[in-house]
Amino acid sequence: MAICGTRFRLFPQASFAAAQVAPETVLIATPAGQVRPGPADHRAYTVYPIGKRHPYGISMDRKDTTLSLPPWHGPINLPALPDAEGHFDYLRMGTEQFEMAHLFGTVRFVIDVWENYFQRPIRWQFERDFPRLELSILPSLQNAYAGYGFIEVGGHGKGESFVPYSLNFDVIAHEVGHAIIYSELGVPDPEAATGEYFGFHESAADLVALISSLHFNSVVDDLLLTTRGNLYTL
Repeated sequence: MAICGTRFRLFPQASFAAAQVAPETVLIATPAGQVRPGPADHRAYTVYPIGKRHPYGISMDRKDTTLSLPPWHGPINLPALPDAEGHFDYLRMGTEQFEMAHLFGTVRFVIDVWENYFQRPIRWQFERDFPRLELSILPSLQNAYAGYGFIEVGGHGKGESFVPYSLNFDVIAHEVGHAIIYSELGVPDPEAATGEYFGFHESAADLVALISSLHFNSVVDDLLLTTRGNLYTL
């Protein structure tokens, strides 16, 4: 039987945290040839903005408070292009295009995992306003956020020690977890939300990332080797 998904290379664990980690080839459900430059498909699209000064969300300065939401209309870096067969696993590490493909591939991989568990599509919470999720890379952002219509990732460190979150499966999957929770459970009344609710959100997003990572055979093998099968060990 022919395999019709689209190939990407993903780091199952952050390369700065695990020795000799290498990206692994995975398939996302979108058929080869249907993932467009960006990468982009019917669920999400990727941009690497040029000249973007502030992250999406609520921005406060001395004079005003503004709400910034996608799409980004300014200039962007060159998108990641598929190869002649529609795949992205040929892209060279160390390039902006590999970062964009890694971000997109991780998001779509995690969505595939959880739609398989749910046995149905997961509809975006924001779909009445935005048909697709924007995936934005903003290196100046010392964090990563999932918001209304977007996931935006930055990194930590400076100069040669800068570590981009666009290459961190755990960080990206965690933010997808937030998006899934908002889509499935809705958004609480801001005046009624408690600290316990936000604690639930963070822990649930962590579990989305943890379970998603177990869909890499190498992670399961490493886990069993390290614990010798005793999953209760520290």
